[in-house]
Amino acid sequence: SDICRKLPGVAVSGKKEQKIDNIIDYYATLTVKPPPKGEDPREIYYQYLEELANRNNKELYRLGIIKRDRQMEDYFEEGTRFLFEKKLGCELIEMSGTEHADGCVQFPNEELLLWDNKGKEQEYRFPKSHADQFLRYIRDSAKRVNVFLVIVPHIDQVAEQQAMQLKYRNKTDTDVSIITAHDLKYVAENWKNISKTGKFDLNVFNITGILDRPKLEQRMKILLSR
Repeated sequence: SDICRKLPGVAVSGKKEQKIDNIIDYYATLTVKPPPKGEDPREIYYQYLEELANRNNKELYRLGIIKRDRQMEDYFEEGTRFLFEKKLGCELIEMSGTEHADGCVQFPNEELLLWDNKGKEQEYRFPKSHADQFLRYIRDSAKRVNVFLVIVPHIDQVAEQQAMQLKYRNKTDTDVSIITAHDLKYVAENWKNISKTGKFDLNVFNITGILDRPKLEQRMKILLSR
């Protein structure tokens, strides 16, 4: 019983034999191991980016990815940073202060792509509080923000209208894109199969609205196969 209490999601009730089976089942399903020493520890957060975006704490506890709920948002951000740096080959731009987007990379013309992670258990609807928050990030940036990318678990169609409104509110012609963690990982895993130059083009994300799979496939085909 003491062991069961210490294992996330394991039932404490039942006969001794059932408790033993529960413990065995718990450890039998733990297939995740930390990356080997010397490798980037953020890779494990990239592997479970969708679960972190969905705030699937039960599964994340079971797999040993998190030890407390507040780690989900931090690891969602770290997994995304790994994606942009290691999978897309972008140099991360560090931002000063505490009031800023979760990540920043730079276009060849030195304009910026900012992104923000919004983990959520429901579909993302782009509330006004987030629009106001992102508007501050865009306006406070020392360099022009070419595109602001919002990374979420699932998207409600109403979010597209909010993204369009924010584009016209920002007065800098900054595009505002919304993408799921699942589709962002699809880009990260597949763009090299399309690219003729071996370099990723951030303009794949440079559009206002919902970046769904068909749009991403079309944009990668156009922009990366030239």
